[in-house]
Amino acid sequence: MLKSCKVRKRRPIPRIIRHPRWRFALMGLLALVFIISLINITGYVVRSYQNRARQEELSTRHEEAARQAQALEADSAAAPPPVRQKEVVPVPPTERPSSTPPAPQTFFKVIGLTLASLKPFVKQNSDTVGWIKLEGLVDLPVVYRDNTYYLTRDFDRHHNACGAIFLDENTPIRSDSQNLKIYGHNMKDGSMFGRLLKYTGNDYLRNHSSIAFDTRFESFTYIIFAVCRVSADGTNHKGLDFRGHASFADEADFNTYIDQVYEQSLYSRYLDVTYSDTLLNLVTCIDDDRLVLVARRQRDNETQADIRRCMLGLYTR
Repeated sequence: MLKSCKVRKRRPIPRIIRHPRWRFALMGLLALVFIISLINITGYVVRSYQNRARQEELSTRHEEAARQAQALEADSAAAPPPVRQKEVVPVPPTERPSSTPPAPQTFFKVIGLTLASLKPFVKQNSDTVGWIKLEGLVDLPVVYRDNTYYLTRDFDRHHNACGAIFLDENTPIRSDSQNLKIYGHNMKDGSMFGRLLKYTGNDYLRNHSSIAFDTRFESFTYIIFAVCRVSADGTNHKGLDFRGHASFADEADFNTYIDQVYEQSLYSRYLDVTYSDTLLNLVTCIDDDRLVLVARRQRDNETQADIRRCMLGLYTR
């Protein structure tokens, strides 16, 4: 009898899987994109931190300079005044009243001694023309040159996407400038004018209507009376042309502009604005449009109680 033979099974030969070369290229490209994105995100975080730290440093320096100036004023007030000799003033001869036209309105002092709180910043950057502060939102110097230089340069004149807070080149601080415009980037980290979008909310204006604005020679408080979202060039239905109007031809021209502002405002007409008032506009980007906060200077005889009473007529349109 024949013996049965066990048939040995052959082991399968492993197949070599060949991946297409484009897969390796795709994986390499994705890895490169990931690395570049990580570098960009890290750079953004670092720059954001540096910008906020620098802005806080500027604010702290300004507060310290203001405290020192107040201390010097207090010491000067405590000192006894010098004794002055009486002067004999000659009486001018009686003159007939002049028929010359009244002098134009004067809105700003353009000659004088620089405020002590601004001296260090003027020394550091001669383009410094003022300081703007909105409590909890903005506390920074204002510079003036052309409308492009400080778009990409900070207060130290270093290249920086954060830019600086700058005065519109078409509305310089002159004695007859009635309508100033100040620009700042809408930064996503909340720096510069990035927090002004809070004024689009219902209750924020009611509790934060004041702007402190110092020029090199004077200190003022402005009251926000309108918040407008308008197109950048003023050509469409949102068209408030906020870019010009450093001054106004006459009272009718002024009133027409104020009517246009209130027509575009997100809020009701709660505060009166007259031809003798000085205006201040804060402008930043909001998507493809512009957000414009329009304020008028607080009058000499106007108190915070008066402003609060006016606020009773404030509501969202």
